[in-house]
Amino acid sequence: MALIGCGAVSQTYYAPALRELQRENVVRLVALYDVRREAVEAMRAHFPDASVVPEIEECAQLGVELAVVASPNRHHADHATRLLSLGMAVLCEKPLATSVAQAEAMVAAAARAGRPLVVGHFRRFFPAMQAVHSMIEQGTLGRALAFDFSEGGRFAWPAASAALFSRADAGGGVLIDLGTHLIDLLVWWFGEPTVLDYEDDALGGIEANCRLTLQFAGEIRGCIRLSRDHPLPNRCVVRCERGSMQWNVWDKTRADELQLVLAGGKVTVDGVLREARNMERSFIAQIRNAAQAARGLEQPTVPGEAAIATLRVVERAYRVARPMPMAWLSERERAEVARLRPPLLGAGTWTA
Repeated sequence: MALIGCGAVSQTYYAPALRELQRENVVRLVALYDVRREAVEAMRAHFPDASVVPEIEECAQLGVELAVVASPNRHHADHATRLLSLGMAVLCEKPLATSVAQAEAMVAAAARAGRPLVVGHFRRFFPAMQAVHSMIEQGTLGRALAFDFSEGGRFAWPAASAALFSRADAGGGVLIDLGTHLIDLLVWWFGEPTVLDYEDDALGGIEANCRLTLQFAGEIRGCIRLSRDHPLPNRCVVRCERGSMQWNVWDKTRADELQLVLAGGKVTVDGVLREARNMERSFIAQIRNAAQAARGLEQPTVPGEAAIATLRVVERAYRVARPMPMAWLSERERAEVARLRPPLLGAGTWTA
């Protein structure tokens, strides 16, 4: 394996996962790439036998079969396409790209190379999320009717660079970051939605807060609320005819807990699924699946094609973005907000 990008996500999640998989003799990390020397050295502390490559093409000379692309979002398309063209399978961190056009080009590159392109939407590996998928598919609680998702709090991610706060680097703010996790789950369960409404506080920069309203086939409708600076309930609810399914999205110790509230709210069942797997184990399962896909032994759980619908939702939301109510603004600032033309908000083509 090769690790392309040695920043926060690599140091926080990939390092412990790859150490575990190396102990199990599932993978071997042989190459590290990052333009920032301090980031590479931080990873080499965990993997002293890995070679530092000055160019990603050199991964091919080391016999790399699977490359993880964990570089800033704007580099995903370029890095993944180059690696695929050299015959490597690619596990690309979410979002797959910063635009639908880029994502489609990546999928086409994977098809030409005949190699898997896998996307890092690792929440699909949570046993609780897999259980929700099964219950929706089987109609366990009847037809799905609505959903209410919220996730966010004071920003505490150990970012190694300013890329997350640049529209050019990240493609947007909290929606394309945290939001793609939740949108991906909804697309997996219900198909591609219609964007009914979207508001955020970007004002020409990137959004720290947003609210997205979606509608799926069968009149399934609901809202996603996200924040990088305000504590939210961090709870997701899917309401069905005969009850609801609920889970806490920020409980990192358990990814196998699910609460069922039966119709009328008189009976609540708190469940721990038999397949006990926390967030870290789910992340390991994602890499294991990508490695097996690279060997031709499994199908990718989240292939590149699956991420395009999620990016379409993000693009449509940014296209129709309007400023959300911000009562804390002064009268002068509110007048300036009113002066801005809504079609420009979220377009990424201007600065305030």
